[in-house]
Amino acid sequence: MRNTTHYNLNIVEGADIVNPLVVDNPNYEACGDMTQRFHINKAPLTITPLANEITYGDILSGKGVTYHGFMGTDDYTDLDGTLTYVSDTYDQSSPVGKYAFRASGLTARNYEITFEESELTVKQKEVTITWIATTLTYTGLAQNPNYTYEGIFDD
Repeated sequence: MRNTTHYNLNIVEGADIVNPLVVDNPNYEACGDMTQRFHINKAPLTITPLANEITYGDILSGKGVTYHGFMGTDDYTDLDGTLTYVSDTYDQSSPVGKYAFRASGLTARNYEITFEESELTVKQKEVTITWIATTLTYTGLAQNPNYTYEGIFDD
């Protein structure tokens, strides 16, 4: 029968040294202290933004993300950095349509992070026109009533 000792270690990515302790047992001759170096690989973690809809001319934004792959009791608070959103195809002057975007800006010592893409939908921007003078007197000539507008994004 083999005497197996199990260790519950909370070691992180990188190289850690473990020194097991051998419990005295009159049936076995102690083998002495052993030192072993372990290399712990980062666990995979996927971060995916929730699909989002913005209006033409808006800066890229997100509604949050989902995380897949946390180990044990780890959660988003174990990540470093600031969550941001990026796109290789959308900028503030991009036309109405659908674009890919992803989260960015987060790192972790114990996780190899993959940022997956989601869909960004850019919808039309509403323009409001306000007429300044709505009562005109006939002059027999073309008239140019004045107005103001809101909601136009300068391309």
